Amino acid sequence: MSETKYGKYIISGIPDKIKEEMAKRREVEGEGAGKMLLYTDGDYNPGVYYFTTQWVYRLDEKGIPPITHDHSYDEYLGFFGSDTDNPEDLCGEVELSIGDEKHTITKSCVVFIPKGVSHCPMKFKRVDKPIFYFATTPTTSYSKENTEIYENA
Repeated sequence: MSETKYGKYIISGIPDKIKEEMAKRREVEGEGAGKMLLYTDGDYNPGVYYFTTQWVYRLDEKGIPPITHDHSYDEYLGFFGSDTDNPEDLCGEVELSIGDEKHTITKSCVVFIPKGVSHCPMKFKRVDKPIFYFATTPTTSYSKENTEIYENA
Protein backbone atom coordinates (compact mmCIF):
# COMPACT_ATOMS: atom_id res chain seq x y z
CA MET A 1 0.00 0.00 0.00
CA SER A 2 1.29 3.43 -0.93
CA GLU A 3 2.26 6.01 1.69
CA THR A 4 0.67 8.81 -0.38
CA LYS A 5 -2.73 10.31 0.40
CA TYR A 6 -4.60 8.46 -2.38
CA GLY A 7 -2.20 5.63 -3.17
CA LYS A 8 -4.11 3.39 -0.74
CA TYR A 9 -6.96 3.36 -3.27
CA ILE A 10 -4.87 1.59 -5.90
CA ILE A 11 -5.75 -1.95 -4.90
CA SER A 12 -4.15 -5.12 -6.19
CA GLY A 13 -3.55 -8.63 -4.96
CA ILE A 14 -5.28 -10.86 -2.47
CA PRO A 15 -5.02 -10.44 1.33
CA ASP A 16 -3.18 -13.28 3.11
CA LYS A 17 -6.30 -14.26 5.07
CA ILE A 18 -8.26 -14.79 1.83
CA LYS A 19 -5.34 -16.77 0.33
CA GLU A 20 -5.36 -19.03 3.40
CA GLU A 21 -9.13 -19.58 3.13
CA MET A 22 -8.75 -20.43 -0.57
CA ALA A 23 -5.95 -22.92 0.19
CA LYS A 24 -8.13 -24.67 2.81
CA ARG A 25 -11.02 -24.84 0.33
CA ARG A 26 -8.72 -26.36 -2.34
CA GLU A 27 -7.66 -29.07 0.13
CA VAL A 28 -11.30 -30.11 0.53
CA GLU A 29 -12.78 -29.34 -2.89
CA GLY A 30 -9.75 -29.64 -5.18
CA GLU A 31 -8.61 -27.07 -7.72
CA GLY A 32 -11.21 -24.59 -8.83
CA ALA A 33 -12.12 -23.45 -12.30
CA GLY A 34 -10.02 -20.32 -12.22
CA LYS A 35 -7.70 -18.01 -10.37
CA MET A 36 -8.63 -15.06 -8.17
CA LEU A 37 -6.87 -11.90 -9.29
CA LEU A 38 -7.81 -9.47 -6.53
CA TYR A 39 -10.01 -9.11 -3.50
CA THR A 40 -10.77 -6.20 -1.22
CA ASP A 41 -13.34 -5.00 1.24
CA GLY A 42 -13.55 -2.63 4.19
CA ASP A 43 -11.58 -5.01 6.43
CA TYR A 44 -8.51 -4.79 4.19
CA ASN A 45 -8.93 -1.26 2.86
CA PRO A 46 -11.08 0.76 5.30
CA GLY A 47 -13.97 2.53 3.61
CA VAL A 48 -13.90 0.63 0.30
CA TYR A 49 -16.68 -1.59 -1.03
CA TYR A 50 -16.43 -5.36 -1.42
CA PHE A 51 -14.91 -6.26 -4.80
CA THR A 52 -13.44 -9.51 -6.12
CA THR A 53 -12.22 -10.65 -9.54
CA GLN A 54 -11.28 -13.96 -11.07
CA TRP A 55 -10.15 -15.43 -14.35
CA VAL A 56 -12.13 -18.60 -15.20
CA TYR A 57 -10.19 -21.15 -17.26
CA ARG A 58 -12.34 -24.30 -17.21
CA LEU A 59 -15.81 -25.63 -16.42
CA ASP A 60 -17.26 -25.52 -12.94
CA GLU A 61 -20.46 -27.56 -12.77
CA LYS A 62 -20.75 -27.17 -8.96
CA GLY A 63 -21.69 -23.53 -9.15
CA ILE A 64 -20.27 -20.45 -7.51
CA PRO A 65 -21.64 -20.52 -4.84
CA PRO A 66 -23.38 -23.87 -5.22
CA ILE A 67 -26.49 -22.75 -3.31
CA THR A 68 -29.21 -20.17 -3.91
CA HIS A 69 -29.11 -17.14 -1.60
CA ASP A 70 -30.07 -13.48 -1.32
CA HIS A 71 -28.63 -10.37 0.31
CA SER A 72 -29.86 -7.33 2.18
CA TYR A 73 -27.89 -5.26 -0.35
CA ASP A 74 -27.57 -4.96 -4.15
CA GLU A 75 -24.88 -6.84 -6.05
CA TYR A 76 -23.24 -6.59 -9.47
CA LEU A 77 -21.73 -9.55 -11.33
CA GLY A 78 -19.62 -8.96 -14.44
CA PHE A 79 -18.62 -11.42 -17.16
CA PHE A 80 -16.17 -10.54 -19.94
CA GLY A 81 -14.74 -12.64 -22.76
CA SER A 82 -11.05 -12.52 -23.64
CA ASP A 83 -11.24 -12.48 -27.45
CA THR A 84 -9.89 -9.00 -28.24
CA ASP A 85 -11.13 -9.29 -31.84
CA ASN A 86 -14.68 -9.90 -30.59
CA PRO A 87 -14.94 -8.54 -27.01
CA GLU A 88 -18.73 -8.91 -26.91
CA ASP A 89 -18.37 -12.71 -27.16
CA LEU A 90 -18.12 -14.26 -23.71
CA CYS A 91 -15.99 -17.12 -25.09
CA GLY A 92 -18.20 -19.54 -23.21
CA GLU A 93 -21.50 -20.01 -21.48
CA VAL A 94 -22.60 -19.21 -17.94
CA GLU A 95 -25.85 -20.41 -16.40
CA LEU A 96 -27.11 -18.05 -13.69
CA SER A 97 -30.32 -18.41 -11.69
CA ILE A 98 -32.02 -15.14 -10.70
CA GLY A 99 -35.25 -15.49 -8.78
CA ASP A 100 -37.20 -18.33 -10.38
CA GLU A 101 -35.50 -17.82 -13.78
CA LYS A 102 -32.47 -19.55 -15.28
CA HIS A 103 -30.44 -17.38 -17.64
CA THR A 104 -27.81 -18.48 -20.14
CA ILE A 105 -25.15 -15.82 -20.65
CA THR A 106 -23.04 -15.94 -23.84
CA LYS A 107 -22.16 -12.25 -24.25
CA SER A 108 -19.91 -10.01 -22.14
CA CYS A 109 -22.21 -8.26 -19.66
CA VAL A 110 -22.87 -6.91 -16.20
CA VAL A 111 -25.74 -8.37 -14.14
CA PHE A 112 -27.44 -6.24 -11.48
CA ILE A 113 -29.08 -8.22 -8.67
CA PRO A 114 -31.37 -6.11 -6.47
CA LYS A 115 -31.32 -6.69 -2.72
CA GLY A 116 -33.66 -9.45 -1.61
CA VAL A 117 -33.67 -11.26 -4.99
CA SER A 118 -32.52 -14.87 -4.74
CA HIS A 119 -29.73 -15.87 -7.11
CA CYS A 120 -27.21 -18.59 -7.93
CA PRO A 121 -25.88 -21.08 -8.42
CA MET A 122 -23.75 -19.60 -11.17
CA LYS A 123 -22.28 -22.35 -13.35
CA PHE A 124 -19.64 -22.02 -16.05
CA LYS A 125 -21.06 -24.52 -18.56
CA ARG A 126 -18.59 -23.84 -21.40
CA VAL A 127 -15.23 -22.07 -21.39
CA ASP A 128 -13.62 -21.73 -24.84
CA LYS A 129 -11.18 -19.01 -23.77
CA PRO A 130 -10.60 -17.46 -20.35
CA ILE A 131 -13.53 -15.47 -18.92
CA PHE A 132 -12.98 -12.52 -16.60
CA TYR A 133 -15.52 -12.42 -13.77
CA PHE A 134 -16.12 -9.89 -10.99
CA ALA A 135 -18.55 -9.37 -8.12
CA THR A 136 -19.10 -6.20 -6.12
CA THR A 137 -21.56 -4.74 -3.62
CA PRO A 138 -22.10 -1.21 -2.25
CA THR A 139 -21.16 -2.54 1.19
CA THR A 140 -17.81 -2.77 2.91
CA SER A 141 -18.10 -6.53 3.32
CA TYR A 142 -19.64 -9.64 1.82
CA SER A 143 -20.64 -11.68 4.81
CA LYS A 144 -22.88 -14.60 5.51
CA GLU A 145 -24.49 -12.49 8.23
CA ASN A 146 -26.15 -10.51 5.41
CA THR A 147 -27.06 -13.64 3.45
CA GLU A 148 -30.07 -15.91 3.69
CA ILE A 149 -29.31 -19.39 2.34
CA TYR A 150 -31.90 -21.59 0.65
CA GLU A 151 -30.55 -25.12 1.09
CA ASN A 152 -33.37 -26.76 -0.88
CA ALA A 153 -33.74 -24.26 -3.71
